[in-house]
Amino acid sequence: MALAPSLRRRSSQRGNTMVEAALSFLAFATLMLGMFEFSMAVYAYNWVSGAARDATRYASVHGSQSDTPMTQDALQTWVRARAVGLNPSNVTVLLSYNPANNNNPGSEAVVTVQYSVRPLVGIAMSSFTVGGSSRSVVSH
Repeated sequence: MALAPSLRRRSSQRGNTMVEAALSFLAFATLMLGMFEFSMAVYAYNWVSGAARDATRYASVHGSQSDTPMTQDALQTWVRARAVGLNPSNVTVLLSYNPANNNNPGSEAVVTVQYSVRPLVGIAMSSFTVGGSSRSVVSH
């Protein structure tokens, strides 16, 4: 007794569904991982920009006439404590004054915050740095 044509076709196509499902899942997982990586990079960039503005405001009210004048290390510690969802050791904060080394009222505080983004999966790209800068007049 010979098998019907439809049964012969089914037996020769066994496993096709599993292969197609595996390839579809691989494409879906790759797409989702790429979206996660891109979202984390955008989050880091937005956080760095906001952190630079906040750190500049904080430095501008902690000038030479403040009870606690601002230092490079103190500002870096202050910014790193606010790195929610990011690795604080990858955060770099640079504080400078214009004119140089003058944190008296009326001078300008310049803060640059940088973050080294390290992707979870480094297949498509290696680490890169995002940064933001802000300046404000020292008021106290």
